[in-house]
Amino acid sequence: MTVHPTRRSGAGGVTLAMDTFTPTTVRPTATVVVLHGGGQSREQWRDVGLGLAAAGLRAVTVDLRGHGESDWSPSGSYRLEDFVADLELIIDDLVNDLAAPIILAGHSHGGKVVLTTAGRRTAAVAGVVLIDSLPDMEPDWSVNEFYQRTAAGFGGLDEAAAALAELVGRPMTPAGLDRGLRHGEDGRWYWNWDTRTLDAVADGLTRDRVVMNAAARQLKLPALLLRTEESPFLNDENVARLQDAIPHAAVQTMPDTQHHRPWQHPGLVVNHLSEFVATTRRRPPEAELLYDVDSIAPLFQPFRLGELELTSRVVMAPMTRNFCPDGVPGPDVVDYYARRAAAGVGLIISEGIYVPHRSAGTYPDVPEMAAPGAVEAWRRVTDRVHAEGARILAQLWHVGGVRRVGKPPFPDAPVVTPSGLDLRGRDVGEPLGLVEIDEIVAAYASAAADAMAAGFDGVEIHGAHGYLIDEFHWGQTNLREDHFSGDIGDRSTLGARVTAAVREAIGPQATLSYRFSQWKLTDYNAMGAADPDELARMLEPIVAAGASVLHPSTRRYWTPAFEGSDRTLAGWTRHLTGLPVIAVGSIGVTAPARSEETDRDGVSLAPLVDLVTSGEVDLVAVGRALVSDPEWASKVRDRRPEAIRWYRKEHEAELY
Repeated sequence: MTVHPTRRSGAGGVTLAMDTFTPTTVRPTATVVVLHGGGQSREQWRDVGLGLAAAGLRAVTVDLRGHGESDWSPSGSYRLEDFVADLELIIDDLVNDLAAPIILAGHSHGGKVVLTTAGRRTAAVAGVVLIDSLPDMEPDWSVNEFYQRTAAGFGGLDEAAAALAELVGRPMTPAGLDRGLRHGEDGRWYWNWDTRTLDAVADGLTRDRVVMNAAARQLKLPALLLRTEESPFLNDENVARLQDAIPHAAVQTMPDTQHHRPWQHPGLVVNHLSEFVATTRRRPPEAELLYDVDSIAPLFQPFRLGELELTSRVVMAPMTRNFCPDGVPGPDVVDYYARRAAAGVGLIISEGIYVPHRSAGTYPDVPEMAAPGAVEAWRRVTDRVHAEGARILAQLWHVGGVRRVGKPPFPDAPVVTPSGLDLRGRDVGEPLGLVEIDEIVAAYASAAADAMAAGFDGVEIHGAHGYLIDEFHWGQTNLREDHFSGDIGDRSTLGARVTAAVREAIGPQATLSYRFSQWKLTDYNAMGAADPDELARMLEPIVAAGASVLHPSTRRYWTPAFEGSDRTLAGWTRHLTGLPVIAVGSIGVTAPARSEETDRDGVSLAPLVDLVTSGEVDLVAVGRALVSDPEWASKVRDRRPEAIRWYRKEHEAELY
C-alpha cells in the first residue's frame, strides 16, 4: 500500500493536513474518509488507515481545522459551517478522481461534521458512520467536567499537561500547551475560556444542533453509530434521540474500549467499518435485474457506422447539461465527455448546440456553435474523446416555439414557429416567412461546417420532441398552406432541406444522424405518424436528402410503436429505411424521462440484447444512467453492478 501525506486548502484559506492510504495490490472498492475530533490528530488514527487499506479500501484521515497539523479558523471560531465547507471540498476532490463510493466516518466533533455534510451531499456519499458522536448533545457548563477542571487555571505547564491528558485521554506536552494556554497576570495558566467565549460557544453549539438535527432527519443513506463501551455520552437515552432522528441507523458497541479512544483498538474499528462498507455495496434491487440475460457481449461488439469504426454499440445520448457559460464548453465539459469515452462508450452525441440563429435558444448556459471561441473549445473536447478511442457527433438544435421572449442567448429575439403557434396551440408570433426559413437552413449548414472544423466525426440534426423541425413534422403545429405543409411527407420538407444542406456542408462520407420522435414535450402520447405507412412517408425525404443513421427517440425503448405489432419504433425505422438505427429510452434507469413513475423494466438488459441480436436495432443510446456514472458502460460490461452509481434526479445538478 502507499501512504501519501498531503496539505489541502480548506474553506477560507486554512490549510488542512491529511493522509491517504491506498492499497496497491487490488483496486479500492470504496473510499473511507475519517474525520477525528476530541482534540486528536490523524497520527493516532494511522493504524486505522493502514488497516482499511489492507482490507482493500482507500482511507483518507483528516485533521479537522484546529486539530493536529491543520490550521485554526482565522477568526478563531468553531463554526460547524466551516468544517462542513472543508469536507465538501475534499468530497469534490474524490468525486473528480472517481473515488466513489465515498463513506464518511466521523469521530466526536467529526461525526457532527460528516452527518451534516452527508445530509447535503447525498448524491456523492454512500454511507455515514458516527464514532462516539451524537448530534443532539447540548452543553451544560455547570456540570461540564472539562470546563470545571480548567476554569481555576494551573500552577504550571507540567501540571496543565498532566491534568489535560487525563481529561482528553491522550498525552499532552508542556511545549504544545504553551501555544494553547493563556498565561494570566496572577502567574497561573488558563484555558482560553471567558464569559464571552462561553456564550459564543454555547450559542454556536445550540445553532449547530439545530442544523445537525435537520440534516439527520433528511438523511436516507445507510448509517451506523459506533460507540465505545465506556462512553459517558452515548447512553441509552442519547442513542434513542439519535434513532428518533435517523430511524434506520444501526448501533454497535465496541467492547472493552474507552471513551474518545477507539483508535487504541484499530482492528475493531477496521472490522466495523469494513462490514459497514460491504452493506452499502450490496446489490440494489436494480442490480438484480441487470443481468437477467445469458450474455451482454452483443452490446460491446465493435460496429461500423459508415466510415466510423465504433468500439462498442453503446452510444451516449445527447443531454442538455447547462454547463457552458457564454455558450462555450470549458475544461469541466472536456473531462465530462472524456470520462465516458474512456469507459466503454463507442459513440458520443453531444448535448444540443444552438445553431447561429437569434431565435434558436431559450435555455441558459447551452453551447452555441457560433459563440466566440466555441470551435476551438469543442476541438479540445473532440481531441480528448478521440484520444480515449471513441467517436463524437455534434447535435445541432433550434428550439422553435419552445422559446420564450426574454430568455438567452438573445433576450430580444422573437419566437419563431411554422404557423405562429406553440405546442399547446397558443399564438406566440408570426408564421415563419420563406426568407427566414432559408436563413435557418443556412444556419444549420454553417453550424455543421463549424462542427467539422472542431473535429467532430459528423452531425446529428435534432428533429424531435416538439422543437422547431418537429413542429414542422407535426400536424397540430404546422398549419401552413405552402409546400412546407400538407400530408406527413410534405411536412418533412424543412427537415429534408436542413438534412441536404448539412450533408453538403460536411461532405458525402461524414456521419449524419437525424433524431425524431412521436412524443412532444407537452404530450407524451402524441403520434406524429399514425401507422407504419405514415412513418415511411415521413422518413423518405429525410433519407433521400442524405441522412446516414436514424435516431428515433422514445421514452421506453422496448414498447411497440403501433397497434397490431410488437415491433418498436426503432425496429420499424430500420425495417422501412434499411439505415442503421439508434434505440433510446430509459435504458439503465427506473423511470422514463420527465416522470416520477417507477418502471424497472428499463434496468433489465435482456430486451435490449434481444433487439440487437435480432437485428432490429444497431446501436443503443444511454442517457441518464451515464449522467450519474461515467463508467456505467464499463461496469455493465465487466459485470460490476454493485459498483454502479445508480441514477438519481439530483445527480443532474452535477457535471460528474
